[in-house]
Amino acid sequence: MLIVLSNSDMSEDERAELEQKYTFIVDKIITFLSTEEVLEAFKLSYSETFTESELQDLVNFYSSPTGEKFLSHSGALNENFMDKISPKFNSLINEFRQVD
Repeated sequence: MLIVLSNSDMSEDERAELEQKYTFIVDKIITFLSTEEVLEAFKLSYSETFTESELQDLVNFYSSPTGEKFLSHSGALNENFMDKISPKFNSLINEFRQVD
């Protein structure tokens, strides 16, 4: 989100308003994802997709040094990815705007 905001032609006031709305939405999503209903759906989805042995393999992977590195670096990895694609993505957005 910050990458998109930093590459836009918005005024500071518009940017601040959008950041506030974004924060509100993210907080609502986090609250929803923390409910018991979501946890149960998550458990059911995994149990329908993976065997008990496969789930144990996943636990073992995420408990391994590589799995822990993956988890601890996933945010930075996503940010790095977004840095790489955001110029092209912004160009695509501008192309869509011209379609109007």
